[in-house]
This record gives sequence, C-alpha cells and structure tokens, in this order.
Amino acid sequence: MTSLTPTKACVPCRLRKTKCDAVTAGIPCGGCVSRNCADKCTIVTRKRRRRPGETVDGTGAAASTVVLSRQRLNTTTDTPQAQPPPPPPPPPPPPPPTASLAWSHSPEGSSRQAGAAAAAAAAAASDKRPPQSQLHYFHILKEAVDDGALDEKDDKTGTPFDPDDDAQPWHKAPLLDDADRDYLNKKRVFDLPPKPCIITFLASYFATQDPYSPVIDKAGFVRDFEAGTGSLFLLYAILAATSIYVPRGTISACGFADAAEAQATFAARATAIHDVQVESDALAFLQGSLLMTKVLPEQAVDKDFNYWFYNALRLATKLQLYSQADGNAGLYSRIAWVLYGRHVFHLISEFRNAAYLHGLPVMEAPKMSDWPAEKIPREYQEVVPPTAAADKALFLATCKLSAIFGEMLSSIVQEPRVDLAQLIRPLDLWRTSLAAQLQLGHQSPTTSIHHLDLLGTSYRYEATLCRLIQRQLRSVDPPRSGAAKARLRSAMLELDGITGRLLVNGMMEKVTISLMTTVPALLALHLEAALDPEESALVRSMARISITRAMLALDLLREVPAIKKAIPLFELILSRKGLYDRPTAGPRLESPSGGDGVTQRSPAAELQDAPAGESFDLFLQEFLEDDGLGKWDFGQVDFSRLV
Repeated sequence: MTSLTPTKACVPCRLRKTKCDAVTAGIPCGGCVSRNCADKCTIVTRKRRRRPGETVDGTGAAASTVVLSRQRLNTTTDTPQAQPPPPPPPPPPPPPPTASLAWSHSPEGSSRQAGAAAAAAAAAASDKRPPQSQLHYFHILKEAVDDGALDEKDDKTGTPFDPDDDAQPWHKAPLLDDADRDYLNKKRVFDLPPKPCIITFLASYFATQDPYSPVIDKAGFVRDFEAGTGSLFLLYAILAATSIYVPRGTISACGFADAAEAQATFAARATAIHDVQVESDALAFLQGSLLMTKVLPEQAVDKDFNYWFYNALRLATKLQLYSQADGNAGLYSRIAWVLYGRHVFHLISEFRNAAYLHGLPVMEAPKMSDWPAEKIPREYQEVVPPTAAADKALFLATCKLSAIFGEMLSSIVQEPRVDLAQLIRPLDLWRTSLAAQLQLGHQSPTTSIHHLDLLGTSYRYEATLCRLIQRQLRSVDPPRSGAAKARLRSAMLELDGITGRLLVNGMMEKVTISLMTTVPALLALHLEAALDPEESALVRSMARISITRAMLALDLLREVPAIKKAIPLFELILSRKGLYDRPTAGPRLESPSGGDGVTQRSPAAELQDAPAGESFDLFLQEFLEDDGLGKWDFGQVDFSRLV
C-alpha cells in the first residue's frame, strides 16, 4: 500500500529548487504558503511498475498517481498523521523545460540562479492559454507577469510617454518571493524617479550615448516600455549611465544632490536587481551589463566596470551572438562589435588577457544594413528618434578604430620590437579619412563633437601604447624606444589641441566618458614630462602650459564622479611640485562612510602615506593604465608583460 505521508518535496518547490518542509509540515508546505501558491502544492508519487504481460486500463492508470490532500497535516505531534485521500484528480502536466535560462547570472553563482525561470514555468504549467510555439526567453519573460498585468496592455489610455499618467506601469512586474521583495524594497528599487525625469533621461541617452553603442532595438524598446513590459534592470542601467549628461534641474527633481549621488544610487539599484536574479531576459541583461561598464562611480564598489564587462562577455557567449542569422542578426552584430571595441580598449588600458583576441571568431565588418527599418511612431520620436545616417556612420567609424587597435595589439604581443611606423600607418589613414567617414559634409571637423571624440580617443590609446613600448625598450633597443617617445609626444600635442577645441566650443561636458577620462590621463603625461630631468627645458616649459589647460578642463568636469575624486589628488601633487597654485577655497574631498560601518579613506590620504620617492611615479601609472580611475592601490606595474 502506498503511504500518503509526504516523503519528498512538492512540485512547485522541486521546480524552484528550494527547500521544502512538506515532510514535516504537510500540504501545503510553508514555501508555497509564503509564495501565495498553496493551491498548487501537490505531491506526485511514482507510478507502480507493471508486471510483464499486465495490461493497463483506465482505472489502474488513474490510481497509479496519488495526490495528497491540500489540508495541512496535523503537526501537534512529532510524526505527521496521514489524512484520508480525496478523489484523485488527473495527473498534472509535466513542467516545460527551462534550459534557456539554466546559467547563473553572476560569476560566483547563486542557489537561486533558476528561481525566476522555474517560477515562470510553474505558472505556465497551469495556464489555460495556448502554448507558445517555441521556448524563448522573451516568452518566459511574459509568463512571469500575472494575468492581470498582461491584460492591462490592451486597456491603456493616454498618450505615448505621457508624463502625467502616473498609474501607467513602465516595466514588468517581477515574480518575487517575500524575502527578495523585502530586500528590493529596502534598496528602494521600485521607487522610480518621476516620469518627466525618466523621459529626460531616455532622451539624453538616445541622443548622447546610443550613437556610439547602438545595443538597443529602438522600436522594440518603445513597444515594451510603453506596454509596461520593459526590463527594470535595463532601465536602471540607462539611468545610471546617463546621470552625468542630464541637466542639474532633472537631478534635483529626482531628489539627488548631484550627478554622483544619482549615478551611485541608480547603479546600486541595478546591482540589487542583479543580485536577486530577477532579470530573466538574457538579452536585456546583456544590454544593461554593457551600459553598466560606462558607470564609473566616485567610490570603489564590488561590481565595477570590469565585472559588468566580463559578465557581458559571458552572456554574449551564451547567446551565441557571433553565429546568429535570424531577424535579430543586425542587433546581435552591433552588440558583438561594441563588446569587441570595449575589450580592445580594456586590453590597451590594462594590457592583460591579450590572448583573448586570437580566440575571437572572424566577424564581418558592420554595414548600414545592420539597422532594420525602424517603425517608430511619430509621437515617440522626440524621445527615441530613428537612427540617422550620420549615427550609423559614426558607429561604423568606431568599429574600424576598434579593429585597427586590435591588429596593433596583436602585433605588439607577438613582436614587441615591431616597426612603429608600419604599425601605426593604418591608424594614420583612418584619421585622414575620418571626416569623410562621418559624412560631415560642409561642417568643419573642428566643431564636430563626434569627430573630436573619436580623434581624441584614438590619440589617447596611441599615447598609452607608445609609452608602454618606450619604457619596455628603453634599455634593450634605444632607437625604437626613442621613436616611441617621439610618437608619444606627438599624440600628447594632438590631445592638447583637441582639449582646447572642446573647451572653446563648450563641448567638454558632452563627450563620452572615455574621452572625459582622457583629460586626467593627459595631465598625468604632462606631469611626467615636466618632472623628467632628461627632457629639454623647452619640453618642460610646454608641459607646464599644458598642465594649466588640463586643470581648467578638469574643473569643468568636476561633477563627473570619475573625475571628482581625481582633482584633489592632482592639486595636492602639483602644489607639492610647485607646478600649480592650489585654490584656497576649492571644494574639499569628502569620503562617505562605506558599508558595514567602514569609513573609506580618501586617495589623498593614501598618497600621503606612500613613500615620497615612488608614490608620484605610481600615481602617474594609475591614471595611464586604468581607464575607469577605479583603483587607488598604487601597485607596481610589471612592464615585462609586454614580452
């Protein structure tokens, strides 16, 4: 006789891979009660094996599956008492597979890595609607929304992006248990800024950042966002990455004192969503991770831009972006090239994992046809404008720059004593034709922010590479080391000119974060030249002039979190060396207390504790090799990595 006492987990808990107390507490178990799904808490026993020659009739098949009573068993004693079984209902249908979301969303893994997908599968098992034709993460995302939220999509009134319609949901309702919901509530994840502010953020993102990294399908974003099924993680990633570009009034309307506080808050909320594994849409998770690589907070965080970048690489591998040939091939191709460009510049900045470039598949150069016809209604286009031909040309030029630096990096890794003139010739040709590539027409390149941005980025990374080559070959090949040093000085002069044009045209605060962080890197190079006893008096004097201009540019970028913490450091060192008069009424660097009651020390304090003889050289190296200015450990860099 089959025992009616539960001996294993119930069906919902087995799907969610969570601990079940049905054996001791009875049916429904405590987990199903806390998740408000007690009516689905069932125990399915194995069917009795048939003996050879035994026939199966309807009665036997129905009796082979026994479902326990939904009434909670008597728990007054240590041993649960069995209840009389009710008439057996038909066996529940098998749960749909969830293989597409089986991977963890974080490198350290989590016991809840498949929680959201399994809960969606349990809801789909009891859904009466027709089954989907194929299992895809988009369908799983939709199943994660309850029937009421899905029905609201067809009942919407109001205008697109209506800032006065506060009752309209702008993101999907995540399927959470009580513990996760309490955690996200404490992090204020569901406290979105006012809708007029969100509209300003979105308009700023698609105007300033999307042309350089078109990783979002605009038409699909508009549909999902207005229907209330957009990704909350992606939305917070957009808010965090765009905080430094929106007007100060918008930041104040969101309740923040400055852009640094807004960016840190939005980034922390996106991280909280990632930590509880809420995001079930792998593509949105990849897009948001790419945007989070542009977030360079003022204070150090556990999940920095390097973490999000390698997380995006892992997700891209899982989605097989390099081998897609369906309707999303154009979008996937753009994402793959953005990933490639970010990785190349990371390698140039930190010069590690260069072997990764040899393992990449051969990617076809991007084309204008990678953008499908974008059917964006006219009423939406003020916020999400269609991609213009100039924006497409900008991205194509950016991809060509990434490919050139990738080839340069591979050549240096294989042969550090490479002919520098031959190595940089493709880069010089790219710069010569950049104005034509961007389709500037009659516009002067000196007034085009896109032209200055790409040109400045190219000279910044050329200077970094040439400095590495010059220092590596200084003792083993002086002629080639001297050629690299001359090329470095030329790149620095070009960066001085670009910085001056940006200042004169009032465009310094509108460039990409990569070019913003070029200013402290350029200042570090001029500091090195001004204090180098081997340099001529003319070079040292010119470096002093360039230092003043670079400090002026830094002052304009004072509100940018990645720059904000660098200014007091530069003022301290320059005043010590007699190269700059430190302002007496300048803003003081305040170090907010970190988590768990630990107070973070300012970088200036760390610099004062470092040995005087070596701290300055390490300080320069920190700016040159860390694109995000996120590490202040002043660790010695081993230049033998070039060999």
